[in-house]
Amino acid sequence: MAGQRTIITLPDEDRTWLESYSRTYGISMAEGVRRALRMLREDQEKDVYRALVEQTRNTSASA
Repeated sequence: MAGQRTIITLPDEDRTWLESYSRTYGISMAEGVRRALRMLREDQEKDVYRALVEQTRNTSASA
């Protein structure tokens, strides 16, 4: 996977959890972080979609 290396600082509790998660699923800690970011982005996209639907619903109701 091509990409740029990034260094992050995590609280001990989060690092311990990430190590455990990565071991459980047989992935690197970096892959665990990538998956978490992907989930956050997907969740944000869903929020934007919901807001657009709600905005459209409000527009059509007033027409």
